[in-house]
Parts: sequence; C-alpha cells; structure tokens
Amino acid sequence: DEETKRERERMDEARAQRRLRVLCAHLEPSGCDASVWMDACAGVVVSGRTRRIVAGSGRQVNLANAVTLIPERTNCLLEPDHRDDRDAARRLLSDALFAPRYDLDIDAMRELTMRRCKAVARSGVVSLADAESDPERLLATTEYLALVDHSMGVKFGVQWGICGGTILQLGTERHRHYLDGIATFETAGCFALTELGHGSNARAVETTGEYDASSDEIVVHTPSDMA
Repeated sequence: DEETKRERERMDEARAQRRLRVLCAHLEPSGCDASVWMDACAGVVVSGRTRRIVAGSGRQVNLANAVTLIPERTNCLLEPDHRDDRDAARRLLSDALFAPRYDLDIDAMRELTMRRCKAVARSGVVSLADAESDPERLLATTEYLALVDHSMGVKFGVQWGICGGTILQLGTERHRHYLDGIATFETAGCFALTELGHGSNARAVETTGEYDASSDEIVVHTPSDMA
C-alpha cells in the first residue's frame, strides 16, 4: 500500500545517507563535514537499478553524470600505505621487459619469468631483507608482480616468502649463508611439504614432530603408509 511504499522510501533514503557518511569519512579521514554532502543530497531516490541524487532544489541528477572521479584521491583511498614504494614498483614494471607476451612456448616463458624476477631483485625497489625488517613494504610492492606476470608473482612468493622467509624466521647461522643467493635468484629456492598420499594438500599431512625434552630431540611420527 501507499504507507508501505513511503516507509520503504524513507528506509532507502536513510541507508543512502549512511553510505554517504561512510564514503565521506573514507575520502576525508582527517575530518569530514558530512553536512556538506547532506546539503547537496536532500535524498537519494532508488528505482530499480537506476540511482539518482535529488539535490536541495529538488532537481534530479543522474549519478553517472554527477559523480567526478579524482584518480589521485581514489588511489590514496585504495593504497594508503607505502605510496613512494608502490610508485617505484609501478615505474619499474612499466619497463618493456614486463610487457605482456602471449607468443612464447613454456620454456621461453619460464626463462622470461626468471629474467623478470632477477630484474626486480636487482632494482632495489624491494629486497628479501624486507621480509624481516619491513614485511608491510614487501607486501605493498610485490603485490604488483602478479598483476604483470602471475608466474613471476608465484615465483617471488616461493623464493622470498616461503623459502627465504623460512630461513629468515627459523634458520640459524648454519642456513643464513644461503640468503644472498636466494635474494638475487642465483640460488633457486623451493619448499617441500608433501606426503605419499597427500600431494600438495598440506592440511592432510599426517606426520608430526614432537620435541622430547628428556633427550633434547624431535621425535618424528608417521602414523600410516601414506604419511
């Protein structure tokens, strides 16, 4: 009925106003006067898939024409941290070496991916040492790699994250001499976690290792033939 329709419109308007306040707070984190938005938008009318702002004058404005996207502001919202490092990564990856290639066989693609990995490692934009000293910087810059070449992103994840990161976090001086080669990709890094019956399904691995304080040893237990 008519009352139900009006109530639904009031709920739609209240929901739209809340969303405007949230958006305003994101775009102006230092302090946003939401009343500016409220004055400009006396309400939001929702009709099917069409949304339009009803300005204070009552004039309806199509959102597609009314909203102006400011790339710099949007980028600050999406990437608020390590902005200089991210910019350096983007400049590096704009080199012709990282241009998409769709005409290579698997061997040539593997060789190109390795060349790309070594170029990133030599650039100084990011380093394996960041995994220990500034992991957020490492994540902020290397997330671009998979956008350019997913194989390169996976190889970096294994080389620096799983292999190099394991040595950094769990290794001793007996292992750390490998890090220089891993950092430059001169030494191939890998990580093996598998069992006969489980392939790459690490969650299903049955083997356990328990520390025995009385003997100062780690006791490895394999409960089945598949382990």
